[in-house]
Amino acid sequence: MKEENIAKMFDSSYSTEAKTANYSNFDQVGKHFIDKILSTNVNSVMDVGMGAGGLLLLLQNSGIEKIIGIEISQKGIELARKRFELFGDLTSATFIKGDFTKLNPPTAELICFNNVLHCHPDLKGMLDKAIALEPKYLIFNIPKKTRVIQTLFFVTSLFTRLANGFRPYVHSSDIIRELFDSSGYILQDKTNQGIWEIYFYKKKSSVPSVE
Repeated sequence: MKEENIAKMFDSSYSTEAKTANYSNFDQVGKHFIDKILSTNVNSVMDVGMGAGGLLLLLQNSGIEKIIGIEISQKGIELARKRFELFGDLTSATFIKGDFTKLNPPTAELICFNNVLHCHPDLKGMLDKAIALEPKYLIFNIPKKTRVIQTLFFVTSLFTRLANGFRPYVHSSDIIRELFDSSGYILQDKTNQGIWEIYFYKKKSSVPSVE
């Protein structure tokens, strides 16, 4: 599916109303992301596939100084800007439109992919791009690769592809293990949340040595 078609599909999913971001309004995956990110005490976060910027707005309002959002939808970016103007600090936020694998964004101490990687066919390309930016931390989620979940996503894919050409992907966790084993990152936490596996990695140079 072409990038512009994906952008148009997501464009249609956004409200025009700019709202603030409240912790209680996030699902359990989002809350887990927020808790993990805030536990690191980083000063900069990049959210790849930020949507309308709700996660980033909450993080900024919780004290994180530098915010970077990557989003393929122009309407998503416009709504995020409006939200930051009303409820945050737009001067400390950078929003970039496009496919993350084709961009050259600035780096951040932590990069997150919240409910994003299953929307992109190239899991390795997305994670390779993030690792090349050398953040201290990476956090992301993918669907569990079980027969039930694969069937669920296959059925969902049939309907969504008929409606708008979009399909979700169930990626192999083997790709993640092989990639990070050779990348200088250590798995700090892996959590199961419903149909999702949430991975939290830390760069080896940031991990205190054990005497």
